[in-house]
Amino acid sequence: MNADDNLLPPEPPEPLEPVPQSIFRGYLYPVAARSFGVGTGVVITGTLFGLLHAGQLWGGWWQITLLAMVGIVFTIARSATRTVVASYVLHASYNALPVIATLLSSARFRHFAPLLH
Repeated sequence: MNADDNLLPPEPPEPLEPVPQSIFRGYLYPVAARSFGVGTGVVITGTLFGLLHAGQLWGGWWQITLLAMVGIVFTIARSATRTVVASYVLHASYNALPVIATLLSSARFRHFAPLLH
């Protein structure tokens, strides 16, 4: 791992976002729900989603746990609405939060705190 690795985006660009949503909530969740029940299927799918991010967050167990819980929320939305679109909208909104926070806190990207001290 070199210093430039931290400059890469942690998520794929939004146009590619339907791919993991389709895999996790479109395929894995229905299989897990049929095999183990809806509740267990939700937990399995959400936990796998969190573990998918473990490689980039290795050692950050709170962050990995948070992403597993977020994955569970996305899967609950998918289960309740019976469509992957709901989890896609939630995921896109979740990914937009840091951008919106940065936009608001940086005077529309004009004033940033120094990256290195």
